[in-house]
Amino acid sequence: MNIDQFAASTALALLWGGASVAAPACTDGAFFNPESPMAACTLIWQAHGKDFRLDYTPAANAAPMQWVVTGAAVQTLPFNDPEFQVPPTLADLDEDGWPDLWRYLGTGNVNSSFEIFHFNPDRRAFVSLGELGGVDIFRDQDGMIVASARESCCAWGVARYRLTGDRLVPQFGLRIESGETDADPVGCAVFSIDQDPLGRPAEPLSIAEIPVLTRQHCTP
Repeated sequence: MNIDQFAASTALALLWGGASVAAPACTDGAFFNPESPMAACTLIWQAHGKDFRLDYTPAANAAPMQWVVTGAAVQTLPFNDPEFQVPPTLADLDEDGWPDLWRYLGTGNVNSSFEIFHFNPDRRAFVSLGELGGVDIFRDQDGMIVASARESCCAWGVARYRLTGDRLVPQFGLRIESGETDADPVGCAVFSIDQDPLGRPAEPLSIAEIPVLTRQHCTP
């Protein structure tokens, strides 16, 4: 997903098919204005032959916000976020055909952070994967979830995770440095990610794994 899209929310109702609603389509990137609060709107995603529809309702300024997911069960995910009352972004992080919910947390320099809620179709519920940040967050050709962040003018940090069930399990990170011109040498180093996006401790890389990963990912 490109980080030009922002996400946050107040209340959401999840509907499967059914009649259309009068609310207009949501617009990404509209920040909360207390003098002109956002109106209700709807997000629609085509998922496995059905309309996956999320109805968004703004909450009062500074009031606790929540997502209400209805269907097989009712799910409430409360949080307080009065500065960013904008509709959520739907994007399929793991490319399973189901939309995942991206809640915008803020931007520093060129890197933006999101709390990402993975949709579990068996439970018909969103499950928080935790916070990811960077310039880009996507699934790579190996099936890993990658967060690529700018660290300075000439350095990038790349964190790679394996999505297992409803958890992002850290695999390893890369720190890539380049010179000011294409002729300058490029540095690349592999490092352990010490905790997952939910803040739980992660298994560090072994001494034997680092040179193997370095050859695989740092060799031109």
